[in-house]
Amino acid sequence: RSPWWAIAALAILSLSAAFAVTAHVLRASASAPQPMPEPPPATRAARSSRQKEPLPAPSPPTVPEPAAVTAMGLPEVAAGRCLMIGIPAGWSPEKPYPLDRVAAGSVILYKHNIPSSAEALRRLCDNIREYGQRRWGHKPILAIDHEGGQITRLQRINGVTSFPSNWELGHLGDAAARVGDEGQVMGRQLHNLGIDLDLAPVVDVLEHPDQTHIGVRAYGPDFARVGALATSFIQQMRGAGTATCAKHWPGYGRLGKDPHKYVAQGTVSREEWLAKYVPPFQQAVLAGVDSVMTGHIIYSFFDPDKPASVVPEVYRELRARTTFKGPILTDDMEMKSAIDLYHGDFGRLALDAKKAGADLILVCWTPEYATEAQRTIAGAIRRGELDVRESLRLIESLRRF
Repeated sequence: RSPWWAIAALAILSLSAAFAVTAHVLRASASAPQPMPEPPPATRAARSSRQKEPLPAPSPPTVPEPAAVTAMGLPEVAAGRCLMIGIPAGWSPEKPYPLDRVAAGSVILYKHNIPSSAEALRRLCDNIREYGQRRWGHKPILAIDHEGGQITRLQRINGVTSFPSNWELGHLGDAAARVGDEGQVMGRQLHNLGIDLDLAPVVDVLEHPDQTHIGVRAYGPDFARVGALATSFIQQMRGAGTATCAKHWPGYGRLGKDPHKYVAQGTVSREEWLAKYVPPFQQAVLAGVDSVMTGHIIYSFFDPDKPASVVPEVYRELRARTTFKGPILTDDMEMKSAIDLYHGDFGRLALDAKKAGADLILVCWTPEYATEAQRTIAGAIRRGELDVRESLRLIESLRRF
């Protein structure tokens, strides 16, 4: 029995060929001369004595498959599409690494990628999409962290509006209106720059006074208020044409250590978690949030030894508690709270996150990790251990260009 990815590939190629043939025939029909008026009987009789030369049948057009796809293999390309990767400063179609090796479904832009003008950034986004389409047969989805306050990557571009931190906005009397305005302006500006997805808003409930990782990125300590403000942001940003992402499920909250630098152990009970941390995500889903990001915190009631991003129950709880049906992203898998627990085995880390329930896995800094993740996930697809078709469908819902 042929594997699903081979059957899917043959089906896609067959459909593409059929559509191409139909288009070819329609173009030929449209360009053909229109029939002349019927000639008189004498003329018809004269013409009937001539032997007509049969026209050669048109050969069906071929449907070219990108050479890189043919060389690498369809499972590898499917695996690559489950990754969101970072690219180095100065990326261009002439210097395409690592997009020439990783068939990434999404690219995240950081400050070092941002040129000095809006026109240059839009050109960069278009170039990334065109390169991905030409090499791999799909356009990467462009994402960015643009939360407001200290978390923005667009400082160099004139005309991009600066906003206070979420903490400042969350403590204003007219916070809901102000946050809604922020979401609308951000969404419109990001869309005009060519960005599909903003990795915002933060819906963590800030409880620990020294929680510097989230800090002023949170709207505040009141879970109901956090959910209400996230709702305003999500609805207005989506209305302006940019996809959104609620983060970081299952919630950081009472956490003193930064998971970028340390293994992050949560201290809340399951009862506290259900009462305080889940409701803002439920409200975000009701508001129509396009994606949800998992964090790398360890909660003992899920698994005492593994970060939430690789624990199947974490994903099951998200789907069950919020009824969310869209794509789930991981936070950057290179953070210490994830990779240190796997002793540098990045391929196994990425595969565990994929098997646990992640649709899109973030590999933001190290191209070698991205190629390792692609290779490992592709191996699982080939062995029949992993079916990524639903993930690919969900990831496509984030596309705006």
